[in-house]
Amino acid sequence: MDFCSPKQKECIRTPGSKLAITEDCTANVVSNYKFYLAFENCNCREYITEKFWRNALQTNSVPIVMGAPREDLRRFAPPGSYIHVDDFETVEQLANYLQELDADDVAYSRYFRWKQLGEVFMMPRDAYCRLCEALHDANAPVQWYDHIDYWWSKTDCVAPHKDIDEETGMGLRNDPNKFKISAPK
Repeated sequence: MDFCSPKQKECIRTPGSKLAITEDCTANVVSNYKFYLAFENCNCREYITEKFWRNALQTNSVPIVMGAPREDLRRFAPPGSYIHVDDFETVEQLANYLQELDADDVAYSRYFRWKQLGEVFMMPRDAYCRLCEALHDANAPVQWYDHIDYWWSKTDCVAPHKDIDEETGMGLRNDPNKFKISAPK
């Protein structure tokens, strides 16, 4: 397992004093690997981000998913396109499975059968800009949420995968009360 590659150095640019990695760079680097750890920062219902769609599926890497429950992936993701950490009792079992899959090209290729059904399409960035503009439209009615959990209930998030959390020390804890959103007044 690598956390970076020599190709990544070619992609890093320095606008001002900060380092930035572009989406094209991410795709360029990730496409060199068979697997991508699509670990979300919270384990909540229907929370499937670009880590899964763009960084893994669009780069022809098999996503190893931790975040949304398996049931959500079954509903939204292409069938047979991912490996969910909850399908394994321990990190060791997951690692053994990945080693077996790495050595078996036929079994690995099964994770790409979904491509016969269609392709992954990501919303262009300008769509998000239009959404942001609409949210900041002074003529739009104001909505206020005192607590995000009225919209995204506590039952929508689950405890992290215990084995991974303990072994990695990643501390992926869910606290729906720490987020509060509001529209401009």
